[in-house]
Amino acid sequence: MVMENCTFSFNGTIYEQIFGSPMGSPMSRVIADLVMEKLEEISISKLKFKLPFFSRFVDDVTTSCPDNKIDELKDVFNSYSSDIQFTIEVENDRKLPFLDTLLIRQENGLVKTDWYHKKTWSGRYLNFFSSLPFSYKKNTISLLTDKILKLADPEFHSANFQLLTDTLKKNGYPERLIHTTINSTKRKVKYATNNETKTKFVSVPYVNGAFEKIQSLFGKYDIKVVGKGDNNLKKHLFSKIKDAVPIIHRSNVIYRVTCSCGLVYVGQTLQFLQKQDHQYHIRIKDSKHSALCDHVVNQEPGTQHIVDWDNVTILPPHRKSPTKKRHHGNDSH
Repeated sequence: MVMENCTFSFNGTIYEQIFGSPMGSPMSRVIADLVMEKLEEISISKLKFKLPFFSRFVDDVTTSCPDNKIDELKDVFNSYSSDIQFTIEVENDRKLPFLDTLLIRQENGLVKTDWYHKKTWSGRYLNFFSSLPFSYKKNTISLLTDKILKLADPEFHSANFQLLTDTLKKNGYPERLIHTTINSTKRKVKYATNNETKTKFVSVPYVNGAFEKIQSLFGKYDIKVVGKGDNNLKKHLFSKIKDAVPIIHRSNVIYRVTCSCGLVYVGQTLQFLQKQDHQYHIRIKDSKHSALCDHVVNQEPGTQHIVDWDNVTILPPHRKSPTKKRHHGNDSH
């Protein structure tokens, strides 16, 4: 049902996706993982040899097999579905990259790991002079340190931390801050326990000065405030890929509707605007339903009050209607 009913509208035209689930849908990643779990379960059961190990992250897999079984391995996995086809990258000089890790096969059959960078790696991280909370910059050092400690064998730590230091200095980070944060992160990782309490987080737009005050205030209640940048490339470079939801089909909104006499009614509804029942109660002359119904039902003789349902306006929570004469109501059912 999900895979065969993926539709969206763009510039007034409705499109149906021929195959698969849409990118950006919260359901897509769940479906993808379920498909991959089934695929690996069936494919591995068909192999006539055992795999020493098998690790997968989404659709990236690393495993090991005899040299003369490589083609057989690929053919079995590709036979699951013509729409899901794998390619194989074989180790070179006993080394094989897998995501951010480099697998290094030893003479004794064991595998060591190192921190891996693609050839296209630019060495760019969050610049120290960016207008973002200082905690973001410190956490950049801490997270990269944690990555080295967890991905690389101890014999590669020295070279990796030297690379990290040189790279962060090119991004504007003070050398003293780099070394201090690396050392403190090492201690935290060494003495980390599973008994740490879960921290509560709240996200707010970052405004220099105001953010730090909010952060200090929430800290008294053991709530960690995370700043987020509102000025991003998506806002300036990317065009819309589907039409906006029509106003009449939106729910959980504050809306404004105007009467022919000029009075404005502001209400709130959890239902779709199309389903809000002012019109029904006006038809049955139920003046007690809302202030809007009372206004139309109990109009003076000789007057005609017609509500303009075709031009309903959605209001942000902080915005007030510009018209001075207003009825207020609440349609939360």
